[in-house]
Amino acid sequence: LSLPPSGVFAKLRELHLVYVRFNGELTLDDAMLPSLEWLDIGKSRGLASLTLRLAPLTLMALHDLRWLRRLNAVLPGLKELSVSECFLEHLDGVSIVADEMEQLRWPGFYWPGLVYFSRMPRLRTLCVSVSDFAHGSREAFNQGSQMLLNRYPSIHHLELRVVIKTVSASPSSVYCSNCKMGYQFSCCHGYVQIVFNICTCHLGCKLSTECVIWLQFFIGKSFSIA
Repeated sequence: LSLPPSGVFAKLRELHLVYVRFNGELTLDDAMLPSLEWLDIGKSRGLASLTLRLAPLTLMALHDLRWLRRLNAVLPGLKELSVSECFLEHLDGVSIVADEMEQLRWPGFYWPGLVYFSRMPRLRTLCVSVSDFAHGSREAFNQGSQMLLNRYPSIHHLELRVVIKTVSASPSSVYCSNCKMGYQFSCCHGYVQIVFNICTCHLGCKLSTECVIWLQFFIGKSFSIA
């Protein structure tokens, strides 16, 4: 993929790059796309390093970029970010500065020193994952999710993705006095993914004991995010 010089896309507000073959690196900035508000990059190969300097961008989704290794983004107007199925082969480093962020979906690996997010005081929705078979160390993967959750104590809504190999109990209605929950099931390649939507208005940055017990009961085994 080769983009034209600055000014050609002066009024472009949406850019979707799907099923594209990149040549290693991609840089997008205000000189090239001064009006861009929505960026979607996914299901593509060859993208190892992504650099973004886009002040008007408010919505961004990165998905199915298995070979992405580096992400450096300064996005002062970004409100929503979703990153999934990226950095699966190797992670060199991620830096995202987006102080206006309200929704962050980061179900992949997180570890301070490798992945940096700015303070994001307006963040209200956070998605993290826990896994029974995560790439590399399961304990490190789940501990990273806990650290990301602990970093933002003001969130109002937690989307917790739990990926396990087997489920020993059927879906059932469970009442939790401290929070509101909803869940969805999906199955792919023999694995089950459960998406929990948890209102954390009264929980601060941590799951309540009832939530953890519910997860243990639902999954049918000892399981915690830590």
